[in-house]
Amino acid sequence: MSQSNTAKLIVLDTGEAIEYLLTRDVTKLGRLLQGREQVSDITIDSNMVSQKHARIVRRGSQFFIEDLGSTNKTFVNGSEVKAPVELKHDDRIKLGPKLLRFVLPSPPPQGRLADPATGAPRDLNVEIKEDLESSGLVTGTVDSGSSRFGILQAKPQEKLKAIIAISQALAGTIELESILPRILESL
Repeated sequence: MSQSNTAKLIVLDTGEAIEYLLTRDVTKLGRLLQGREQVSDITIDSNMVSQKHARIVRRGSQFFIEDLGSTNKTFVNGSEVKAPVELKHDDRIKLGPKLLRFVLPSPPPQGRLADPATGAPRDLNVEIKEDLESSGLVTGTVDSGSSRFGILQAKPQEKLKAIIAISQALAGTIELESILPRILESL
């Protein structure tokens, strides 16, 4: 299984991000107790994390997290895990005081856009304008040749997620050569 199509768990710890590939069907999360046998696949260094705290189970292409009766509970995006919870890309997992991020691999490119009415392939034109001298502003427009461009018909939550993903991908970047691939990856 290649690294590019493997889900990851990123432990965010004191300014560091430690990545673990989730290659097993069951990945156990917990603390290593001194003088005891290691029972976890991913060890979390905190006295508030139980030795057998939680586990992530892969079922096909889906991942679920279960709390294993831990003292300080397991939380996903602020909600306590009382039964198995399906993990989605960029979910935040909290084990005691430790924050982890679940990352799914990027889906393969979908190819060209299709006209919703006819199904015929269409081109997508992206125009980026820089006004770095006066305001440092970078603006852009997307023209698919039709007002029925699929992403514009998305729900408001999906639009907001796309905007946030694009802005996070562009954070601190002002060169067009590096901005354009990041925009396309975020879509």
